[in-house]
Amino acid sequence: MIAAVMLIGTAGAYGFFHVPTTYNFNTGLPESLPPAVRGLNLIQSDFGASQIYPVYVIVNLSSLPDPESALHSYAQMLLSVPGIARGYGPYLNGTEVSSGSNYSQFVIGHRYALYTLYLSSSPYSQSAIDTVKEIRSERSLIVGGLTSSIIDQQAQNSKIYSELEALIVVVIGLVIGLSFRTWKYPLVSLTGVLFSVSWSTLILYAVSRYLLHEALIYLIP
Repeated sequence: MIAAVMLIGTAGAYGFFHVPTTYNFNTGLPESLPPAVRGLNLIQSDFGASQIYPVYVIVNLSSLPDPESALHSYAQMLLSVPGIARGYGPYLNGTEVSSGSNYSQFVIGHRYALYTLYLSSSPYSQSAIDTVKEIRSERSLIVGGLTSSIIDQQAQNSKIYSELEALIVVVIGLVIGLSFRTWKYPLVSLTGVLFSVSWSTLILYAVSRYLLHEALIYLIP
């Protein structure tokens, strides 16, 4: 009996920590909120979210011994990253890297150059996140935009929520343990809460994914 409970509980806990979530707060908005929701849906369906949320890449020219040559190399590199549909910036025009310089119109104060890149997938998708992570791996670049901010939020939330979860569990366990002067009640109580919350989250994910066809916002788990 104990083995069965542990098996079920472990499966639920694993699912809880690995259930796919989204940072797209527009998902699941009710159609009873026009024209806001209608406008969002039109933009998503007719223009594509990747078209209204591009990736911005800034190059610091002051750190480059030969800015023009470096920008030409950056243009080639950025366009070659899987998941980039097209881009605009120095030496970069749509899907082509030009040999002639259109350098000045993308440079601010002779210090920074700007590239604007468009993804081939939704900026909230895992493929878009992988694409932007690859660009961010080039440490000399400053990368912004919606997908880049999602990556930063994920990193920050992973740290903060993990610390908060651990702190809450320890404090509740101590309060119960000191109140009843035994370790059994905290163990049973916290284990039961973990099992119920884990499986509730998995059921909610199944309903959202397979019945409502909507993603689960990351704050819910």
